[in-house]
Amino acid sequence: MTTMVKSAPPSTPLSKVIEMMSDSPHSCMIITDDEIPVGIITERDVVRLVGRLVTDRLSLGQPVREVMSQPVVTVDAKTSLSDALVIAKSKHIRHLPVDNAKRKLVGLVTQSDLVTAQFRDHEMQARILERELTDCTRELVELRRSLAELSREDPLLKIGNLRALESDIRHVNAISSRYRRPYSVALFGVDYFSSFDECYGSSSADAALQIIGSHFREAIRAADRLYRRGSEEFLILLPETLSDGARALAQRLMNAIVACGIPHDEHPMKILTISAGVSTRDQWVTDVSWQDIVERANDALQQARNQGPNHIVTAQTDKTFVSDAGCFEGIAPHQ
Repeated sequence: MTTMVKSAPPSTPLSKVIEMMSDSPHSCMIITDDEIPVGIITERDVVRLVGRLVTDRLSLGQPVREVMSQPVVTVDAKTSLSDALVIAKSKHIRHLPVDNAKRKLVGLVTQSDLVTAQFRDHEMQARILERELTDCTRELVELRRSLAELSREDPLLKIGNLRALESDIRHVNAISSRYRRPYSVALFGVDYFSSFDECYGSSSADAALQIIGSHFREAIRAADRLYRRGSEEFLILLPETLSDGARALAQRLMNAIVACGIPHDEHPMKILTISAGVSTRDQWVTDVSWQDIVERANDALQQARNQGPNHIVTAQTDKTFVSDAGCFEGIAPHQ
């Protein structure tokens, strides 16, 4: 990262910030409050603001807090460049301020740094491929196993795996804690999937999962992320989304899978269905970990399945659950 980073307080006039950017080797200016990043002005922001300047809808004397991009996405000083690259790609940003444990600004990761990280990653993959061509011993088998563990994509469904989920949700939860922004988790399970696999075979089971995954990819927003959590479980991470929005998405997806009409003779409805559990971290919650949010979604999914196929249950912050039938506490016996 670059440690020589120029910053300005939120009260700085826009004209002064633009002047400072023109003398800076970086195409951005980090806005800090008591050395804590609270916003960012990039060259894209400057271009966006030109039109407002021309039409007199913006004054160069305005404090930069009124025009800066916020909340600013930051990474911890211990974050690896490869993880920073993942974050930058998912957020479509070119500058990542770096802060320490006290949230103080300590550096900046630029697009050049990210390109360097990606180049190093390609070099590492090239060396691994060379070893695969020349070494077919047990060492190669162990290396392949290690690479599989490091992969972030499920090979069958071409969506995020558990490693990608943990990395992404950890970052989203940190943003939620720091800026009090909400996010939701929607966890889905395919109903009676074991009996489907036994009845129709693994090839048909894989094909059914691919159909479901395709519907999920088409339904989510660009900012949302889709992962395979288990053999027949899908998890959608929904930044800036409250429980009502997550529940509405879950209902649309459940309806879409029912509309597919995938035959399943061992299912009470004679077609393949999914059930869902929804959990949300509200913006005013400060003491909840991402593991808590996922665990609540998992409990809600189990509640939904206890009620039968094709149900949704929403976990509440008071550890109660809201289902299609209303609100109840605890976990009902499995039916």
